[in-house]
Amino acid sequence: MSQQKTLVRAANVAIACAIAAALAGCAPGAKPSGVATPLAAPSSAAPSASPETAADSAYTEVSNDSGSITVELPTRWSELDGAPFEDSYGAKFDALAAAADLDAFSSGWSEAGVDLRASATAHSSYTVDNLLNNASLEAEKVCVLQQTDDYAENGLTGKYAFYTECGDAGSEYAVIAATDAGGSVRIVLTGVFLTEEDRADWSHALATLQLQP
Repeated sequence: MSQQKTLVRAANVAIACAIAAALAGCAPGAKPSGVATPLAAPSSAAPSASPETAADSAYTEVSNDSGSITVELPTRWSELDGAPFEDSYGAKFDALAAAADLDAFSSGWSEAGVDLRASATAHSSYTVDNLLNNASLEAEKVCVLQQTDDYAENGLTGKYAFYTECGDAGSEYAVIAATDAGGSVRIVLTGVFLTEEDRADWSHALATLQLQP
């Protein structure tokens, strides 16, 4: 990845308002979100709840194995996986996934959590549209799409999608796929929500996310 620090402050008003509108349009009583599976699935966009509304959440700063991804997450998401990986196309990703139960998060829709990824080599294999589509494959099968739109904040440009009624849990799923200003770093952010607290924690994660490739 480039040597220049990329600081992401992504709890932006545009995304928050768009998803708030999507939520307002959901059927009364529709259940919150569900989970997805890494790169061919999870990542996220965020509802409008302010981080401070997460009444019972205590946050702690965590990083992936290399320290290139740093974010504040609720302490209840205590299971972390910060290992990098390389996909079948040779793209190398720095990654950080967090949930109370990572196995449940990565295999279904009943566990809230986040999956954050960044790559300086994926640009040769993936467009932003490719990444968004890959991260939405499972959601397209078992969720209801509520909102898609362009994403442009803090030097990042791309797209996001927001889903509801995912799987038996009826959870919500959000994904942001973006690139940096130079077009060299690909970023995929996903999240699953089951409660208002989960939504607030997702917003807090976006607001505190820092990438330093």
